[in-house]
Amino acid sequence: MFTQLHSKLACCALLMLGAAAGLNAQWSYGAKAGAAISQHIKSDDMERASERRIGMLGGFFAEWRHETQKWGLRTELLYLEQGEKYKAFWPDSSITDIDVRQQYIVLPLLASYALGPLRLEVGPQFAYHLHRSFRNEKDDWQNGSLVPVPGFDLAANAGLRFTYKRFEIGLAYSRGLLNLNRIYEFTDANGQPIPNSKALKSYNETLQLAFGYRIIR
Repeated sequence: MFTQLHSKLACCALLMLGAAAGLNAQWSYGAKAGAAISQHIKSDDMERASERRIGMLGGFFAEWRHETQKWGLRTELLYLEQGEKYKAFWPDSSITDIDVRQQYIVLPLLASYALGPLRLEVGPQFAYHLHRSFRNEKDDWQNGSLVPVPGFDLAANAGLRFTYKRFEIGLAYSRGLLNLNRIYEFTDANGQPIPNSKALKSYNETLQLAFGYRIIR
């Protein structure tokens, strides 16, 4: 279902950009790279000492702007690292150090509005989950092992870019909309299944800082 959904959305994006190409407008292309500061937002109230994870991002973008240069559309194809580090404090007074690492290919589809050299952008971000691993420094539980992943993620993305000639620097915030734990089955202390509505939910939250270089057509 997610594969079909993302295929349809990608086709819609291509049609939108193709239609835009027929208008009086300006295209630009380029590459960007930077850092992503991420963590997980969880639905439970377990005490944690969380530490945000810093990962890499990099890839390419295409941007179309109307002849007025006020508004436009932008899409990107990026490699993105996300995750988090935290200490989990359990009821038996034990402490677990957990390091979660996730790698994605992401496709933001953004509407853009210009205020001088500034670009305000907002839109959805679609992601394909490459892999996910857990590392526990304390007892070597699943140490660096790969674990099942949900496949796709969807996030809301909002950002601000500053442009100068062919250069740009941007800051973007994304918040995941799909539960990362949706493929897992949780049980209580008695081994009984926990309903999905009450099970632990976890969502990506990321702040991206990136530098880019644009090529004007």
